[in-house]
Amino acid sequence: MLSKTELRLHLRKIRQELSEYRFFWKPELLDACAPLFKPGQTVAGYMALGGEVGVDPLMELALDCGCRTALPYLETRAADMEFRLWTDRETLEIAHFGFAQPVATAALVAPDVLIVPLLGFDAQLNRLGQGAGHYDRYFSNHPNALRIGIGWSQQKVEALPVDPWDVPMDAILTEQGLITALHSRIPPR
Repeated sequence: MLSKTELRLHLRKIRQELSEYRFFWKPELLDACAPLFKPGQTVAGYMALGGEVGVDPLMELALDCGCRTALPYLETRAADMEFRLWTDRETLEIAHFGFAQPVATAALVAPDVLIVPLLGFDAQLNRLGQGAGHYDRYFSNHPNALRIGIGWSQQKVEALPVDPWDVPMDAILTEQGLITALHSRIPPR
C-alpha cells in the first residue's frame, strides 16, 4: 500500500487532469442530493482550489431548500477550522494560504451538513485530504454533522491507510452518484 504522501502526489495529478476535461454536475445528480438538505439547516461547502470539484451548484441547491450556507474559516494555518455564514462572493476574503473564506465578522456557525473536498477515498468512505487534519479535527469535535465528500469516481482507491484520527464520510458524491456504506447515516438509494 502506498503511503499517504505518495497517494496525495498521485491523486493530485489525477484530480487536476479530471477537473480540466470533465463536467461534474448534472441535473439528476443535484436531484439526488436534494433530500440531504432540510429547511433551517446550515450546509457548509468550500471554495474550490487546485482542481477540487466546485460545489457552487450544490450550495445553490441548499439555499433553494431553505438552508443557510457556510464556508471554512482559518485564522492561521495552525488554528482549528471554524465555519462562518456565507451568502455571496462579495463577502469573501483571501486567507493567508490562498483560499477564499468568509470575512472574520461573519457569524460563526456549527453546520448540520459538511460538504468537503477530497483527494481520494475508498469503499469504506475513508477520505484522503490535503494532510493538515483540519477537517478530521472538526469532524471529531462535531460528530453529529453529516459528512459528505466530493470527488471524481476515478479518485477511488482500493484502500487508504487510516490513522486513529481519521473520520470516515457518511457519503461520497461523485459524478456517478452518491456512494454510501454500512456505517452511513444516509440510507442507500
